[in-house]
Amino acid sequence: MRAGSWCVYANDTSNYWNSTSCITPFTYTTTNLTVASVSTDQTSYSACGAVFYRISLYDQRSSLINSNFTIKILNPALSAVSSQSSSPNNGTGVYTSSYMLNSTSELGVWLLKVLENGGVTAGKNFFVVTTCGDKVCGGGENHTDCPSDC
Repeated sequence: MRAGSWCVYANDTSNYWNSTSCITPFTYTTTNLTVASVSTDQTSYSACGAVFYRISLYDQRSSLINSNFTIKILNPALSAVSSQSSSPNNGTGVYTSSYMLNSTSELGVWLLKVLENGGVTAGKNFFVVTTCGDKVCGGGENHTDCPSDC
């Protein structure tokens, strides 16, 4: 956060000089702007698969920055099924992780939501489209995650 002050001299339309007091000048404060970017490795997932995601935090100059944030994963009913506080990996401005869906994960549109401590919010929708146990090996299912289908 930076602060500054100034006094103003201006010539009005009647050609008179006007000014603000330089003893008590205008003040202003600027804050650092943070932008969050969220991406996932796929747009659609099996109910038995892992959602891999990446969060990047940038300042107003588009440089990666480190800032603490909270990750929330919301199901189609917009109920939080996961919430954790985090910070970028190894001071890089980037955080990568995963969320494991299971056989009871609801089908539909989910939301991965990032709340940066400075108030910035970003999100990414993803879809859960198949269910483990449907006797079809697809949508990212494999023998380890969904042995009943694969």
